[in-house]
Amino acid sequence: MHNEIQSLIAALCRSGVRIIALMVAISAGLLFLGAQNTPAPQASKTAPPQTAPQTLPPLQLDGSAVLAHLNQLISWYRHSTTNVQSPGLPSDAIYQDNTKTLGSQAIGLAFQSAKAEAALIAAQPKNGTASQPSAEATQQQNLAQIQAKTSTQIDQLQSQIEDLNSQIAKTPARRKANLISQREAVQSQLELQKALLDAVQKMAAFVETNGEISGGLEGSINQLARSIPDVLGSKAPSQKTTAPATVPAKPSLASAGGLLSDAIILYGYVSAVRQIDDLLKETDYTRDLADHLRTPLRDALRATMAQSRTLAGQSPSTDPQQLQTEKQQFQQLTERFKQLSAAVLPLSQEMIVLNDSKTNLHEWRESISLESRHI
Repeated sequence: MHNEIQSLIAALCRSGVRIIALMVAISAGLLFLGAQNTPAPQASKTAPPQTAPQTLPPLQLDGSAVLAHLNQLISWYRHSTTNVQSPGLPSDAIYQDNTKTLGSQAIGLAFQSAKAEAALIAAQPKNGTASQPSAEATQQQNLAQIQAKTSTQIDQLQSQIEDLNSQIAKTPARRKANLISQREAVQSQLELQKALLDAVQKMAAFVETNGEISGGLEGSINQLARSIPDVLGSKAPSQKTTAPATVPAKPSLASAGGLLSDAIILYGYVSAVRQIDDLLKETDYTRDLADHLRTPLRDALRATMAQSRTLAGQSPSTDPQQLQTEKQQFQQLTERFKQLSAAVLPLSQEMIVLNDSKTNLHEWRESISLESRHI
């Protein structure tokens, strides 16, 4: 037994190198398995967070409220320019002209705000995804892009022609031929771009004025705008040629004198005062409707400003990715602020104009009331 043990030891000694190699291989395998089983270091605890730009919350806007406001304002404008019958006072023409002027201003501001709000509503996501513009709206956008691109090319070509003219003036006569040929080629390109711009402008005007874009909120707004061509249409400048307020001739009985004549004149005064009172109530209702439409827009504008102040008050970061994220957030806030301002400011101005119209109606009513006391 002792001899067998000695033989085994001798064999182990002769194969010592192989045993050491085997032990190294086994150790390396164990280390490899241990590395696989060891959890990876949590780099997320030390690396800066990969935060995506915060998307702005959707706006709670109602397109039907926009159309209701425009319909009411158009009705108010028509009532204010037709429903009050002048009792025949010389000052009536002034008040009627003021009423029509203020009404036209209110109409223009309302449609300006409505178009801006329609763009806001169209940009809002629907069912978790961004709303896709209609084919007609896409066509109008394409026309606008082509028009802008063509205008830029025209400016560039005109600059090239000016540069060539300057070179031609400084170049000797024997070397001007090449420059003149270049100028003529650029001039031909310029004429082509001008013709293209003219065609695009005509197409864009046709699309806008003839109602090719008739779907959605924007199409409804355009249809309402075409219903009052005397204010928003091409016939607006011709208003100056017509008398703003024609004083109707008094009935023959009213000019005959006597008690019956005074009664007829007084009835005209009372009727005009009652019509102005009705119009004052409608003006208040129209203004309240505009204020109701402005409320969510103004709240969203305040929220946008508060969010921008919060973002600006954060501690400065040195991480490039975080800085890029903050830049994108500021860009989103700036864009929304511009869109909301384009809708809120005209509405606020419209309310001021309605207040001015109400003041004008009060003064008109007071002038008629004072005149009626002398009968």
